[in-house]
Amino acid sequence: MTQKKWAFIDFENIPTLEGIELVKFSKIYIFIGAKQNKISLGNNIELLSEFHFLKLKNTSPNNLDFHISYYLGKFDTLADKTIQFEIISNDTGFDPLIKHIKENGRKCERKTMAPKVPEKTQVNTNKPPVPPPH
Repeated sequence: MTQKKWAFIDFENIPTLEGIELVKFSKIYIFIGAKQNKISLGNNIELLSEFHFLKLKNTSPNNLDFHISYYLGKFDTLADKTIQFEIISNDTGFDPLIKHIKENGRKCERKTMAPKVPEKTQVNTNKPPVPPPH
């Protein structure tokens, strides 16, 4: 029997799904902040997983983190203990909760992602610009 893994993605903190191997998750919970109007799902969306988008309606400090914590606790109680949880966030504030979940018998970890750095446009200042064709 293969291990089931659920992802909990902090989309205020991880602005794209690019680079996340989505196929390894059976369920994916994406938490979207109240001020986020667009999300980037990347190019490699795997439709083998069950997606849940949770868009928050209100803003306040750490509101999204509290919602993720709520669902982690709820699912820790309801889901089979063989299901592993993976929190995808650069926020270290989840670490004490992850430790607590692990101490209660569930595999749980946090994965980080490096922020995507935009490519810099190279401009050669020694040559005059080439006019566009007519």
